[in-house]
Amino acid sequence: MGSFRYGWSGDCITLKGWVLQRIITLIQECKRRVVVIKKIALKYWLLMVIVLTLLVSDQATKAMVINSLSENETIPVLEGYLNLTHVRNQGAAFGILSDGGARIQRYFFIPITIVVSLAILIIISHSRKDEIFKVISLSMVLSGALGNLMDRVRWGGVVDFIDIHYGTLHWPAFNVADASISIGVILLIVHLIVDHN
Repeated sequence: MGSFRYGWSGDCITLKGWVLQRIITLIQECKRRVVVIKKIALKYWLLMVIVLTLLVSDQATKAMVINSLSENETIPVLEGYLNLTHVRNQGAAFGILSDGGARIQRYFFIPITIVVSLAILIIISHSRKDEIFKVISLSMVLSGALGNLMDRVRWGGVVDFIDIHYGTLHWPAFNVADASISIGVILLIVHLIVDHN
């Protein structure tokens, strides 16, 4: 059986050769794309794992507090140092602006949380592959923001329950989401200082 000749860009190659060449090119392109996906995917895997882990932890601990304690009820955990206290906070982290009521919830905290969350996602999507520390810190901030946003939408305020104190000195009650935001911001500041130097 004679060989079929196929013309392409002035060159004559056999049909078999052309098919093999296309297969090799496709395999090389697939390998290149897999490498690109692996490099890109790390930041998105980190984002997903951190946000899901912290969000589930935050919501689970708040659900336990809601089901176990009535509002303003306190259970001592470490006498003189740590209590579990069911508090509804209509302000920001650690009770900041808590006197604002429902209006500040609806017109300030909920919209600002949505805008900040979108901004964090945009920053993470534009981060370089060597900025893993930045992705981790921003993912922590995002998870905390989303956890408290869920509370605001569902209950009109954030459920706080960790009450650290020494004698009569009390740190404002907080939750896992507040801790995530605080630790994420500290890590982000460290990243910016190290990156700047």
